[in-house]
Amino acid sequence: MCVRAGQKHRLHLLQVFPDRYAQAEEQERQLRAALGDVAILRDRRGGVSRPLTLSELRRRHTQRPAPPV
Repeated sequence: MCVRAGQKHRLHLLQVFPDRYAQAEEQERQLRAALGDVAILRDRRGGVSRPLTLSELRRRHTQRPAPPV
């Protein structure tokens, strides 16, 4: 998985290859345990930039309401 991939690519990966996404999420968890509050993705909402973990991205995506039909 490319570290330069953005949020949209990661969400696509979650939908198409959830097992690969889970592996990347675990690797990021291990990296955070060793290095502290770091993440590959960034959350830039509200004009403030902070790390966005893959597990947080997954939670946000799965908690989103379904689009109207």
